[in-house]
Amino acid sequence: MEPIREKIVLIPDHFVPAKDIASAIQARKLRDFVWKYGIENYFEVGGRGGGVCHQVMMEQGFAAPGRLIAGADSHTCTYGALGAISVGIGSTEAGVIFATGRMWFRVPQSMRFQVDGEPDPYVEGGKDIILRVISEIGGVEGARYRSMEFYGSTISLLDVAERMTIANMTTEAGAKCAYVHVDKKTHEYLRGGRVRGHVQGGICRLGR
Repeated sequence: MEPIREKIVLIPDHFVPAKDIASAIQARKLRDFVWKYGIENYFEVGGRGGGVCHQVMMEQGFAAPGRLIAGADSHTCTYGALGAISVGIGSTEAGVIFATGRMWFRVPQSMRFQVDGEPDPYVEGGKDIILRVISEIGGVEGARYRSMEFYGSTISLLDVAERMTIANMTTEAGAKCAYVHVDKKTHEYLRGGRVRGHVQGGICRLGR
């Protein structure tokens, strides 16, 4: 456990507060796991830095350009907003990473989306852009096990929050991961201690 412990991030956002007895038992097991193995990167809702896992991962500095992040949630692709390669996996796969620090992936083919021009007045940012992209490539199967990569002058106008929306929703097209071109706004967001240097990967949360 020692080599991988500092790279594990646990955020029980879907189960706190617990909706039923089964959820409460799962939350307790997670806390027991954290205490048993001394996991430092544990963020509970209502506690230190807790909240929705994808927001916490960004705000606590676990996502950064070039990092490989595996998370037991289909929207782990969100961290592509900062140029990370982040992929959703199953809970069993997460357990394998906990135990070995390793995981096998097939490198996805890439799909490049060049988005240029000044958005029309009724385009409300990242969500409208990604919904249009998904509709044009065929919906939920349009980017199956592909890397969706976003570039262009329109993307450069978006702040990181809007880029997170784009990256987050690529899973709705079946994508394995997302990537938004790293630029000045990326680096501005990362300034001020938003990057944790010792963490090179993360597990977002234990899935259902």
